[in-house]
Amino acid sequence: MAYCSKCGAQMEEGAEYCPACGERAAPAAPVQDAGEKSAKDDAQLGLILGIVGRVFLFAPPIGITLGIIAVYLGNKSMKKGGDSTAKLALIFGIIALILSAAFLAFLVTLVMSRSKPLPAHRAGLLSAIASNPR
Repeated sequence: MAYCSKCGAQMEEGAEYCPACGERAAPAAPVQDAGEKSAKDDAQLGLILGIVGRVFLFAPPIGITLGIIAVYLGNKSMKKGGDSTAKLALIFGIIALILSAAFLAFLVTLVMSRSKPLPAHRAGLLSAIASNPR
């Protein structure tokens, strides 16, 4: 049931004027589809997580996790007819994933190269090159 915005009298649904005071009824607010709102919210959240994932580049597990979630939300929003925000969520999520994975690979390579002693044949070759400059 609708009520008049001026006098508060009860009005029938769809009535253009109030029966008590004659005030024109306010137009009904457009109802937003819950699925449309959800897709937009997913896209915005995905974009935020993609950006935050890029910030956490130097903490690869966090960056990778946020990147995966951003890609998932962006893809989900795109399937529901997402807009440019969904595309940005996908892009930032993928960038966060790539950068975080590359930094993780760099860290693993760095740790592995420092944890192994240099083989004896390489150590001899390096000392021979160092002692015999041209």
